Amino acid sequence: MKKVTIVAATVLLLTLIADLFVKQYVIFGPEDFPGYYMLYALAGIGIILLAGWLLPIVLRRKPADD
Repeated sequence: MKKVTIVAATVLLLTLIADLFVKQYVIFGPEDFPGYYMLYALAGIGIILLAGWLLPIVLRRKPADD
């Protein structure tokens, strides 16, 4: 789990650095916020980690009796 956290933090840091130096062509308002894409990546990583945590729990459930 420690490796996953380090990789996720590295991806977020690289996204933040790229966001600060790349000119953004804003399509809708929130994209103009500095660090928007870092937060977007954080949300995506969080959803993936949550799914990875919940999937084994869901797959180990007993089948429903009909």
